[in-house]
Amino acid sequence: MKRRLFVVGFLLFVFGLGGYAEQEKIVLSATAQSKNGKLAIVNGKRYSEGEMIGAYKITKISDDCITMDLNGKPVVFYVVKQAKSTRLAPKKEEKKGFVSSVQKFFKAEKKEVSSDSTTATVSSDSNFDSNLKRVLGWFSLLKGRNILAFISVVFGMLLSFVSSIWFLVVAFKEHVLWGVVCLFSGIGNFLFLIVHWEVAKKPFMYSLLSLLLLLMPMFIL
Repeated sequence: MKRRLFVVGFLLFVFGLGGYAEQEKIVLSATAQSKNGKLAIVNGKRYSEGEMIGAYKITKISDDCITMDLNGKPVVFYVVKQAKSTRLAPKKEEKKGFVSSVQKFFKAEKKEVSSDSTTATVSSDSNFDSNLKRVLGWFSLLKGRNILAFISVVFGMLLSFVSSIWFLVVAFKEHVLWGVVCLFSGIGNFLFLIVHWEVAKKPFMYSLLSLLLLLMPMFIL
């Protein structure tokens, strides 16, 4: 008998706590400011600071939460945010048929042509920029001594070309065979210089001057 009473009492105690806990379920919907102070909407009802909700006592109402006292222990409840339902816009039905397929085909072709043209223009612009930077880099080297060395090499090459043509002209004037030998043989130039020194000494001196100009950058830089 005592055992049955104990079981019944235990079941009543459990179900009583469940119902009490169900009654004391706290759902904070929002907080608001009124003339008399701050209000909290709990379980669909308005409450102010100091009021009781079951075993809870409201001690402080903040913007996004409330602080309540339960048997001397502070408990904080935050505003429950309800998720907004989003509706997706219905997709437009695509046109079916031969005309729509042809339109899609031409649109794809236009996109490919535009992409190819843009890539071609970008590549040409990049090549132009790289060549321009390379030329500007060459000119940037021509500073101070580099300018003198560049001028010396240019004039040396021009003077060497002029003196070589002059030497051949003098050799052909003496005789055609001398001209052919000087044209195709370096030893022939040396022999003609020895034999006809009076005629060949001026172009030879200018060739030595051109050689000096070509070697001058070695001493400048």
